[in-house]
Amino acid sequence: MHNTDISNTKADIRASIQDISGSQEIDENNTDKSAPTERIVLVYNRINWAEGFQCYGSFIDNFGNLYEYDFSTYTYGTDWNEEIFKQSLWESYLHSEPVKYNIADSSELNNILSSETYNIDPNTEMTRECTGSADMGQYVLYACGTNFEMIKLRSIGDWNEEMQDKTAKKICEYFDNAIKNK
Repeated sequence: MHNTDISNTKADIRASIQDISGSQEIDENNTDKSAPTERIVLVYNRINWAEGFQCYGSFIDNFGNLYEYDFSTYTYGTDWNEEIFKQSLWESYLHSEPVKYNIADSSELNNILSSETYNIDPNTEMTRECTGSADMGQYVLYACGTNFEMIKLRSIGDWNEEMQDKTAKKICEYFDNAIKNK
């Protein structure tokens, strides 16, 4: 993948993210990050190792606000692992403003995720199939529990994986219909 392809991919993601928000008004009072229930609830991450490490994407807080991040400056395996990823997401959340406010109805988002995330069995089998692609990278959707436990729901790219848990599938469907594909 060439740098122009990477730029185009990032531009495509940004365009999709902008489509998500529609014409909703910005609520500047919806950013109190000290609220005890505030947390990151969904993470949509793109990761690729072709022509260097790439790791960027977006996440949604429980107010329905969308944030973007780019952690591509890390070196995978050397200074990058799951704990650093989670810490970097949290730092990004605390020290940045949303790129879009209220992309999802916060009460609906919280009802689905708060009650449903706890019903996911993290030991549920993942289907896995090779797409025949190489250097495409992965688009991974995670749901996050209150202790910031990241549960991989699905991954699409060089390999397609999907958790075979009915609750996980329900959250993926919600993401696709209410957030991603608006």
